[in-house]
Amino acid sequence: MRSARNTIVSALLLLQALSAGAAAGENAANPLAGLPSRPGPQVAKIAALGEDSWLNLGQATADNRFPRKTVARGRAWASQMAYAADLDGAFFCGTGSHGAVPDGYYMDDLWFYDAGGHRWICLYPGATKDTQLKLDENNFEVTIEGKHNPVSYLSHAYCNTTYAAHVRKYMMIHRPCPWWAKALPQRAKWLGIPEGGKLGYNTGKLNKNCRHPIFWDVAAGSWDRDFVKEAGGPEKSFCGVLEYIPSRKQALSIYHGTTWYYDFDAKKWNSTGAKKGPSGYDANACLDPETEHVYLAKGDYFQAFDTRTNTWHDLKTEGQPANLGCTNGASLHFDTASRVILWHAPKGPVVIYDPAKKTWADLGKTEPKIPWKRCNPKYMLWHGFYHARLNAHFFYRAGDSGLNDATWLAYRYKRAKPKAAK
Repeated sequence: MRSARNTIVSALLLLQALSAGAAAGENAANPLAGLPSRPGPQVAKIAALGEDSWLNLGQATADNRFPRKTVARGRAWASQMAYAADLDGAFFCGTGSHGAVPDGYYMDDLWFYDAGGHRWICLYPGATKDTQLKLDENNFEVTIEGKHNPVSYLSHAYCNTTYAAHVRKYMMIHRPCPWWAKALPQRAKWLGIPEGGKLGYNTGKLNKNCRHPIFWDVAAGSWDRDFVKEAGGPEKSFCGVLEYIPSRKQALSIYHGTTWYYDFDAKKWNSTGAKKGPSGYDANACLDPETEHVYLAKGDYFQAFDTRTNTWHDLKTEGQPANLGCTNGASLHFDTASRVILWHAPKGPVVIYDPAKKTWADLGKTEPKIPWKRCNPKYMLWHGFYHARLNAHFFYRAGDSGLNDATWLAYRYKRAKPKAAK
């Protein structure tokens, strides 16, 4: 009991100290100002979780700054949320139902889930039929004042997003989305599409090359964009994997089996020189921060890319689930406390892969039975991330483009083992 209480107290004190430091250094107008938040009562409950245990956190508090005054809706093919340890939460975006415009806002909105405060923060509410933009000299969408404002910048999120900690930027690979036509017909004008011309995949003069990454700049509290002069990286339609590699201070892109590192200072993609690997299309991915292996799982394949040697390793072995799903049907998290990979599918079991032993363990259907009274279970989606400091896996359960019965769950696999004295 004393060990559990010490864990709770340590987590609370650390989060309070981080909250005070962040609040002193952020602009009050910034939607992420003051993060990490002062920990709410749910933090102590999460810290006290036993092994192989779930906690229903309920829906997070709505953001009350925008006219919508709502929470983030669920969205298809968006299982991986990008965790930002310094902010104590995770970013969330991606189109839901094709062309959906709930509450009058197109679903190119951008959100942040504040784990400490258990609340949603709307960073960008999404475009509306009143949105008016233009193209800049690089043919990127900007406001009339010239500030970056990408529209319909992702189709689904897939694994196209990550958080670059050293520059404090949420990073996305642009994937032109065709479902804006009915929602934002006025877009055709600033894209230079002639009146009566076909919309959707027709993006006119828009620079739709995927090698130019999109960012949400945490310090500035606004969109940002890099223009990449040299060819390289993901050039065309991107539905691959993007993962930030801390020791390199670069982001790894896996695109149709090719691998590239993004140099934030040089604004350039550099080839890893690795042999061609799995396509990465619609694969879930996670990073082991200690070995800096990036794990990819989809369908019947399970592989790792070693960023220190730039080599691929096929990990398929006995006990592997027959179908590892995709970004619309499963989650893949690296649990740093136990040094294992957690795989979970909606309404399915929690399955653990131990990289050291190269073994799988099916924990069974441990997911709590929470009825969906107002939402079709067929469209139940899971989005989530692993919170290293709390040693908990967070899952947001919500319907595609919906809010009915949406709730947050926290899961702990095992308690962290005490570190040996030096």
